Amino acid sequence: MANYIQNVLLMEGMNIQKVCNSVRRSDTVFDFTTILPLPENASPEAKIKCWETKINAIGAVFHEKDKSFSFQTLNAAPIPIIEALSNQFPDCLFTLRWADEGGGICGETAYQNGREQYSFYPADGTRWQEELYELCWGQPMYMKGVNA
Repeated sequence: MANYIQNVLLMEGMNIQKVCNSVRRSDTVFDFTTILPLPENASPEAKIKCWETKINAIGAVFHEKDKSFSFQTLNAAPIPIIEALSNQFPDCLFTLRWADEGGGICGETAYQNGREQYSFYPADGTRWQEELYELCWGQPMYMKGVNA
């Protein structure tokens, strides 16, 4: 069974509008194939090998207020997409935060000029895990009467 991963991509730099224009397609605001192209009929295995997730961004939204994208993927964060994007726009800093539905798979990484600036993978049961979950999903990880 697939786990949905909620991703939040924050961007800093002078070319944010160029980034937005380059990743946009007529049917979505964030398309992985604009960054790391694959054939239209690529298999899920080919997508995993290239993007580390077997499907393109789901439900992508651009948030003008903080210049970020949010979208979902299946089973993993699309870290190769962020690395490649930072190669294409070396003056921008890209910070990706992600958390799965249960919070067990979560982290934060930043790339600039094609290089990882830092990565953070919080341990289970820590406040950092809970904070990342809330930043990604917009709600507390543990909700009284639901899962706590």
